[in-house]
Amino acid sequence: LLQSWLHTLTTIRNICAHHARLWNRELGIRPELPKTVNFLWPQHLQNPGQHARMFTVLSILNLLMRRVSPHTSWDTRLHELVGEFADINLAPMGFPPNWQNDRFW
Repeated sequence: LLQSWLHTLTTIRNICAHHARLWNRELGIRPELPKTVNFLWPQHLQNPGQHARMFTVLSILNLLMRRVSPHTSWDTRLHELVGEFADINLAPMGFPPNWQNDRFW
């Protein structure tokens, strides 16, 4: 699982490093999702489906950030950033409706 996630994060890093479009994009890779969830994880990602989008990557980042730095405000800053662009449709990035109400976030 971790190997798949690190590969995904490396791909995202490369997209950013080459100034390519990141939002609203199919990533071309599908990070492995946990088969058994014994930790807080987005409800939306517990079902098979479209997980080759940014929502999955942001969920992975959020989980890792919380593990490395339990007092991080990363998720709060993500909420603020998304709030600044409230007119943007998040569905093409894999965000489910009412994603911010999930306990994970």
